[in-house]
Amino acid sequence: MNLKSSDILLTDNIDEVVSLVSGPDNYVILLYCTSGRITVDLNGQEVAVRKNDFLVCGYSMLMGDYMRSSDFGCMAICVSARSFEQVAIECFRGEPRWLEKQRYIKENPVFQLNDFQLNLMQSYASLIAVYLQGVQDGYRQTIIRHLTQAATLEILSFLDTAVGENTPEENLPVSKSGLLVLRFLEMLRKNFGQKKDVNWYAEQLCVTPKYLSRVCKQHSGRTASAWIDEVTIEEVRRLLLRTDMSIKEVAFACGFSNVSFFCQYVKHHTGKTPSQLRKNNAE
Repeated sequence: MNLKSSDILLTDNIDEVVSLVSGPDNYVILLYCTSGRITVDLNGQEVAVRKNDFLVCGYSMLMGDYMRSSDFGCMAICVSARSFEQVAIECFRGEPRWLEKQRYIKENPVFQLNDFQLNLMQSYASLIAVYLQGVQDGYRQTIIRHLTQAATLEILSFLDTAVGENTPEENLPVSKSGLLVLRFLEMLRKNFGQKKDVNWYAEQLCVTPKYLSRVCKQHSGRTASAWIDEVTIEEVRRLLLRTDMSIKEVAFACGFSNVSFFCQYVKHHTGKTPSQLRKNNAE
């Protein structure tokens, strides 16, 4: 199966998934293993995915070499970063533990599904397949996006047990300051770290830089500048490892006007120069 629209690919071909993740475009991968097993390099770490396991591969994650069993089977919903950004924001708006779950997925990209959960994900994939096979008018594209959103909400619900039991306070709606952090991260992702001045984001959000950093620290344990650095380095890695852009081109694409400063910045945050990052990935 290999069904595609402008923003989504539904496939049972792991080679297609790896090719997509390794390409220049940003995609989020929601993959469940239907049989067998696969071991895959994910951001430099070996990850094992077995039958009934679910893998979430964000657009900042890199998928490399893999080994699969002869009976390996999977189904993957691959969503463009542009489309998934809209889906995720809507899902997280009503999720009081959105940041905790987002962090959990990043640190634990593979988790086990029970039979009921697996049936749910298979049902969503089947419905998406039906709509992908039809004429892609505006209505059907909207329905596909909502089906993807529903599948994402199911994943968030699966994680309730994984991240621990809710406290009464956590059952409350997302606070005003929490929504501010969410809006900040949304803007940050859309800019791919090109804007590196906390003052710029604070001005766009109509708050002071000090207040923005304080609520970011309160809700995520990180300051606004730390988030800017993380997203910037994610984009640097993506461009260095997934494209043929020169180091100078990558520096300019990431908002650096000085290549020397860019190299120092990358070295400071990764321990390696841009050339070393690219070389190590090629070996």
